[in-house]
Amino acid sequence: MELKQERLLRLAYHITGCWHAASDVVQDSFIALHKQLFREGFDGGSIGGWLTVVTTNNALAYLRKQSIREASPIEDVPEPAAPVSDSPLEHREAVAEAWLRIEQLPEQQRKVFVLREIEGCSFGEISAELKISPPTARSHYSAARKELRQMRK
Repeated sequence: MELKQERLLRLAYHITGCWHAASDVVQDSFIALHKQLFREGFDGGSIGGWLTVVTTNNALAYLRKQSIREASPIEDVPEPAAPVSDSPLEHREAVAEAWLRIEQLPEQQRKVFVLREIEGCSFGEISAELKISPPTARSHYSAARKELRQMRK
């Protein structure tokens, strides 16, 4: 379970850009897992896959809450002296937009894409985690990439 926690922590960090927030997100995900197991049990699916999806959703929710907190009235925002590029806020917004697109993928494609791109898992590892064949994992990955390219246009 420690390996899953480390992987989830990296995933949450890539989304939030903050180790403290990532730690909170992962903790919330494990609490959600505990509640799910206590309430209804588990339906036989992959706990790792379920945790990945819940962690992604919790991290995105964190970003949405942060953007609401950081919003201020227009009159309170000073005029920038020069255009600022690559600011941390712009980076977080770009990451949030990317994750929102990823979140729109069909569930299996999303899981395969996150495991491959974010976690760096091989197709063999993905197939074992999601209980699908490696060619099916490749197919889902390819379909996810195609879908994301179309969403960007």
